[in-house]
Formats: sequence, C-alpha cells, structure tokens
Amino acid sequence: MGEARAWNVGPRLAQRELPDIPEVYNTLLSQGRIWDFRDFFLALLPWFDFSIASVMEEIFDTPGYSRRLLDDWINDMNDVDEATTLALLDLIVSVLYRNLRTSSKLEMLEQWTSDAHYLAHNLRSNHAGCMKSRTFARWILVEAANLVSNEFGGFESAIRKTHSSAPGFTFAWGIGVPVYVPAATENPCWQMPGVPSERKEPIIMAARLAKELQDHQTEELCLELLIIVSEDPAVHFEQLSHLQNSVQRNRLGFLWTCLSRYLISRDTATKRQLLEDLNSFPDWVDRGALFDPPACFARDFIRGALSSQLNHHGHREYPKESFTKSIQIYGKFLPAEMSQFVSSLTGLAWKNAWNVGDFAHERQNNGNSREQQIYQTRLSEPVGRAISERRTQSRERTGLILQGKASLHDSSKRDGQGREFARNKTGDMANTRTTERRDAELDQMPPLQHARPLQSSVPRRNHHV
Repeated sequence: MGEARAWNVGPRLAQRELPDIPEVYNTLLSQGRIWDFRDFFLALLPWFDFSIASVMEEIFDTPGYSRRLLDDWINDMNDVDEATTLALLDLIVSVLYRNLRTSSKLEMLEQWTSDAHYLAHNLRSNHAGCMKSRTFARWILVEAANLVSNEFGGFESAIRKTHSSAPGFTFAWGIGVPVYVPAATENPCWQMPGVPSERKEPIIMAARLAKELQDHQTEELCLELLIIVSEDPAVHFEQLSHLQNSVQRNRLGFLWTCLSRYLISRDTATKRQLLEDLNSFPDWVDRGALFDPPACFARDFIRGALSSQLNHHGHREYPKESFTKSIQIYGKFLPAEMSQFVSSLTGLAWKNAWNVGDFAHERQNNGNSREQQIYQTRLSEPVGRAISERRTQSRERTGLILQGKASLHDSSKRDGQGREFARNKTGDMANTRTTERRDAELDQMPPLQHARPLQSSVPRRNHHV
C-alpha cells in the first residue's frame, strides 16, 4: 500500500521539495494515468503526517473527502473501465486499511466505505475476472476487519482491556497483533475475545484467494487478522510463522510474530521452541543487526523471561554485558514510553537525543526509579502520528518516490492488471537494503514511532536483571 517506513522517512523528506500537487494531479488526470495517481496519492502521505484529510485537501481543496475522487475519473457510473475500477478501489482499500491501524478515525468514513462498495459491486458485475486479484482480496479483508473492529470497539481498545492489569508493557504491530513485554517473568496469556466462526469466513476466503494468487503479503495480513479474532490462535501463529520464515524469508516479520507468540507459550515445549526461534536472531551488539529497535527491546526482555522460566529462576536472566551493550545501541532509538519502561526495570539511563545518543553508564537508584525521569531531547517529528503506521520490511512496496514533475509527465499509461502483477512481484525487492545503507540511516533517524504503545505499568517492586 505504498507507505514509507515511519522511522527513517523524516531526514529524506526534509531534503526534498514537493512538486506543485494540483498541477501534477491535473496532468495525471488529463493523461488518464489512474495507477500513477494511486501511487502519487499514497506517496504524499508521509509528507503530511500520514493524514488522509490533509492529502485530500492538497489535491482537491476539500479536507476529509471529495466526490471528485470518483467524479474526475469516471464519466459514466454505468460504464467504468477495468483499470479505473481496480485502481480507485485499490486506493480506497489502502485508505480504509490504514484507518484500521490508527487510533484517530478517518473523517467521513461512511463516504469512503460507500464508494468502495460501489466499486466492488461494479467489479463483480462488469469485470468478474478481476475478482481474482490482490485488490479484491484486500477489499474482502478490510470489510471483515471493519466489522470485527466495530464489534471490539477497536483492536487497540480490546488489547488495552485484556492486558490492563498486567505489570508489563503492551503494544501492537500490524493491524493490531499484541506484544506483551514482561516486567519480570509473568505471562498474562492470550486474552483476545474472539469472534464466531461465521465472522471468520470472509477472512479465510480472502486468505485462500491470496494463497491461490501467490500473494504472500495479503495472505500475511489475513493471518494477522485471524490471529487477532481467535481465542486460541496457535494454528494461525504456526501458519504465519511458516509463511514468513520458510516461504517469504521475511525475518523481520517473523521476529514480530515470535514476539507475539510469547502470550501463547504456556508449556515447556512451546517455550523452548520460542526461545530457540528468538535466539536465531543475531545479538544487537552488532550494529548491522539493528533493524528494528522496538523489536530489539522486546526480544531481549522476552528472551530473558523465557530463560528464567525454563531454568526455574525467580528473576529474569540476561547475559549482563551483552544486554548492556545492546541497550547502548538501540536504547536511544526507542519511543519515550519504552525508554522509561526499560530504565525503570534496569536502572540504566541514556540521553534520547537523536544523533547524539550519549549513553549514561551511571546506574539509577532503583528505590527512586519511579521519581527519576529519563532525560529526553526530541527533535522535530515530521511523521508525528506514524506510530501507527508500522509495516514489516517485506510487506509493502515503498511506493512512488516523489521526483520532479517532468519525470511524472513522462510516465506511460499502465494497464491495471499488469500494474498489479508488477507490484506483487517487486514488493520485496524494493525494500531490500544493504547493511551499509542501514547504518547510514540509523545515524539520521528521527524519533522512532512505528510500534504502538498501548499501556504500560511501572513495576510495583524492583526486579533483578
């Protein structure tokens, strides 16, 4: 769905200038380049704090929603060509999917949903062959997710309620898959409410369609949602782990799945398997292994809790020197809530000043850790709400990189189905980065905000590390 990674997009955007947005839009419209417009719209989001309303206002001079989104591209509602139908539905589905993952709800949601229904109906009636497409599979998924989200009162709300009494740190990734980071060795277990089997049928249908299309990214999203809506998600966790680790070779996605599996690891066998999977990732003492700081933080804490449980120790265990060195590397890139949680448990402190990152080796007085605050200097945040925009590296194409107007004008009109196939085929390649490039980006990171903290509790007592 073309979104940029929230934790490194800031420095790159700051060095570029936006083109004349209405002029670019009018050029794309006059040339009938609907898929290029779809890419252009989604690529604008990081520039405007991932605000759909702001992008709509820039293009159509109307915040929230504009009828021009359909009216400009469709002359006859009863005779819409295949490419236009697919591209507009794909754009609206992308917007609706993003709405599932944010705490602030989309303005004029009913209008977006109504137009999506119209386009999906048009696809069924006039272009039945397009029903076997990524766009249609994701439309089924978003429809099902919206129904479940409304029933839960929002995925984040459900997670807050189920883990509100636990002393650890809870946050979510993807659509809303929970991760619980223990304060000591506790495990509140999986507590999502689940839905009746008939509510799962559309999600399963979308997953089957994605698998038939070999669209692993959409299949991954479907399995995420099946996990969220299941009272016992062990089977779906197993399916997702296999897809990410054995089929996609999506190691970052697999790591996040492993972190969520802590909540379903109740017996010795599942704990040992999870610990083995977590140990398969390199230690963070190697800077080149630092690909997602919140994942590093959660991995270290969960791995320590599992080791203690399996060895029947009352306190969490760490290789102390390695853990301290790891904190030196990733601690300065953690969001404020995570930093405070780590500091309150370990007594370690650091300056969360971006591009400074001085690590303070003095241990805090554990007895006063509640009162002592981590010194924090935050730079400007060009993607302030991007805390809810996280996706794993291999899932989505990075989208159109904004270039000069001339290069946009030179692009040729694309066929909808062919364009969609190209997106599926090149999605993972577009996100591949070398270690050297990653290290350079780490030195320029704005405040990391792609994982969503939901709630945390300062430990009621001191814990040994």
